[in-house]
Amino acid sequence: MKTKLTKGLPKSFAGKGKVKGINFEQVAASPQAYIYACTHENQDPNTNPYYEVFKRKSVAVCVDFEKRIYSETEFKEVYPNAEKFGSSAWCIWNKERAFEKFKELSIVEQAIAEAVFRKPTKYKATIDPKKQQS
Repeated sequence: MKTKLTKGLPKSFAGKGKVKGINFEQVAASPQAYIYACTHENQDPNTNPYYEVFKRKSVAVCVDFEKRIYSETEFKEVYPNAEKFGSSAWCIWNKERAFEKFKELSIVEQAIAEAVFRKPTKYKATIDPKKQQS
């Protein structure tokens, strides 16, 4: 049975529910982690954002909500909820520290994958250079 990732995280989005009023913009992505820059909609444009750094996680797509039936082959990535912060997601105010955590997650998770599958994986991060230097 072949599995596939059908839906990744958006490059940018406006928060809903508990995070309504916060705008999220993807700054970097690797096969293991993400960084999103977060700004409040009423924030002074000259104020620096804070960063949410987290491990990538995918879950099965729900095909029938009433019967709680999930796909065995289609998966989507999910943004971490509040309970994940501190264990697999972190809120970091300093851009350099956010990138350090991102690199740490990317390297550590890659090493775990290589140990489990006993073969090298290709580390490839996508970092928007404009957002890293601003």
